[in-house]
Amino acid sequence: MREVDGKKEYLDEETNEWVSKNEHKKRMTKRKKDAEAAEKAAKKKEAEPAQIKDKKEKDTSAEDEKDPSKYTEIRKKMLDDLRKEKNVYPHKFQKDMTIPAFREEYESKKINDGQFLENKKISLTGRIYNIRVQSNKLIFIDLMEDNAKVQVFATQANYEGNFDDLHKVIRRGDIIGVEGHAGRTKTKELSIRPTNIEPLSYCLH
Repeated sequence: MREVDGKKEYLDEETNEWVSKNEHKKRMTKRKKDAEAAEKAAKKKEAEPAQIKDKKEKDTSAEDEKDPSKYTEIRKKMLDDLRKEKNVYPHKFQKDMTIPAFREEYESKKINDGQFLENKKISLTGRIYNIRVQSNKLIFIDLMEDNAKVQVFATQANYEGNFDDLHKVIRRGDIIGVEGHAGRTKTKELSIRPTNIEPLSYCLH
């Protein structure tokens, strides 16, 4: 510290400048915050490699699935891995009605938005026309049969099996069996909310 014309000045050791007390304090506070931010960023960066690696692997897998030359190979490998755990082609799946019959019966029923009929479990089969993954806990599937479509409103909260398997296994074009409850989503869409989904035949192309 030095005194010039009755005013106290402090040496900024980084810039070798003499500055007022307030300016010196302001600079020291800013540098402290910058150092804390840099330390926090460094710690975050250390934790990122594994996350980035996982993301890259997922992104690569997603890109591979879009590549027609690799898709069949990937699906066959998935089936080979699944065979170690289960029979990938069940001998039968008991369905209660067709999708056209489902629409005919439940379209006219008075079902409130967001309500599902818990007192009756039904089963349908069909081919996956489209999949919309909203999150790890919510998947929408458009299921087709005889030119009729129904929405499968799959939620982790109501699913009795391993919900992660849906993300890993089912793809557009697969034929699946769905067990669950009929109802309407909050957006008024007639749907079946599954407690179980059984892959019956896998699309390899």
